[in-house]
Amino acid sequence: MFINHSTTETPTPSEAWSTADQNKRLDLVRDALGSFSDYSNIEVIDCKSNGEVFFEMKVPMPSNQRGTLLLNAEQALKNLVDEAITVWLEPLGDKSTLRNLRGIKVKISRDDRTKNVIDGKFRD
Repeated sequence: MFINHSTTETPTPSEAWSTADQNKRLDLVRDALGSFSDYSNIEVIDCKSNGEVFFEMKVPMPSNQRGTLLLNAEQALKNLVDEAITVWLEPLGDKSTLRNLRGIKVKISRDDRTKNVIDGKFRD
């Protein structure tokens, strides 16, 4: 573990980012990414005032390429928009044909991430 980074303060979103409305934040992120052709496969779906930016992939991509693309997109947004931005990727959904045939639906929303998971079940 790198102890030299253990006391580094986590950046917080700027006043301009925090007080901007949802549409303004979406425009800032889309404009920043729009200047790069590499990010044409990324769709910005949500921007929170706490610096979280949620993406969806327009076309499925292998995880090794997707990870690098998202890290680069996050760094570009930190450099161009706000240093406190963190990138999150919305899942594409369950691709298991067996589960789909059995009628099992896996649902999770962004709000569910804040709940505790015990034995695979969400607990309040």
